[in-house]
Amino acid sequence: EEDFDGEVVHEEAGDEHQARPQADALAKPGLRAIAARVLLGEALEASRHAHGADSVETATAMNNLAAFHAANGQAGSAQPLYESALALREKLLPADHPDIAASLNNLAAMHAADGRPQVAEPLYRRALTTLLAGQDGWEVVAEAADGIGAVTAAHTTQPDVVLMDLNYARDTTSGQEG
Repeated sequence: EEDFDGEVVHEEAGDEHQARPQADALAKPGLRAIAARVLLGEALEASRHAHGADSVETATAMNNLAAFHAANGQAGSAQPLYESALALREKLLPADHPDIAASLNNLAAMHAADGRPQVAEPLYRRALTTLLAGQDGWEVVAEAADGIGAVTAAHTTQPDVVLMDLNYARDTTSGQEG
């Protein structure tokens, strides 16, 4: 087994219950989660102190703490942190920066995991649009929330490429849309 610092903890034969106290305590998932939460909170405060509240570094620390909460099923704690990180990144970075796309994707994934796909879907589309917009030679000319909108947009804009999720269908009767 490993202790919190990644050191391997060896136990003597016959002494399996005599592991170092810190390794034994941190082997319990709840205590590891508490330690991780404390450290991520301290990292956020250190970033605010070192770089200021409005910095890319602070946005990253917020995102990391939000990811912890999301991974532990705490969407209510994760959402404001993800939203604040996104707002900072949108304020400080170019509109097509991959960190903005990552923030959008993280927020979308949290909503999807929390059973809110209708909130997640537009965020996923924005994340993908942001990533594509940052690629040289690519121009995003339209996006659509459904198949009918996609067909209409494609007819209107005559794009060279259409990126579409073929597995997504709201028409549960036929499985097709547009």
